[in-house]
Amino acid sequence: MANASNEFPLIDVSDVETRLGRELDPHEQARAESLIDDVSAMVRTIARTEWIDPFKASTTAVPAAVRAVIANRVANNIHNPDGLKSETAGVYTYQRAAVNTGALLTSAEENIIRRAAGHSPAWTQPTTRTENASCF
Repeated sequence: MANASNEFPLIDVSDVETRLGRELDPHEQARAESLIDDVSAMVRTIARTEWIDPFKASTTAVPAAVRAVIANRVANNIHNPDGLKSETAGVYTYQRAAVNTGALLTSAEENIIRRAAGHSPAWTQPTTRTENASCF
């Protein structure tokens, strides 16, 4: 049986096209759909939520920050699939800062996803002993 969340990507190709400012050709569209599935699966794992409404058989409201992370990750991969950082032509040289064009998310993106999903990096530490606690 197929994983239900694969049937419901968290964004669609039009979100990627908006980021790129153009329509994708058929080859890019197929690539984008595959990347959207991959990144959506990673996001769901990090967020520990599916964002699926079982009654409507569709995605629920995915936070805007999560949608932006996915769309930007896919758009970066479509725009620069080989992850090139620099180019030189004669005396012209262009170099980008470190780029991550794969489907893997950066730690900053993972933090955005966790916060958008309502997971705080803070935790509570109990400061009282239980009745059965022993003293040294």
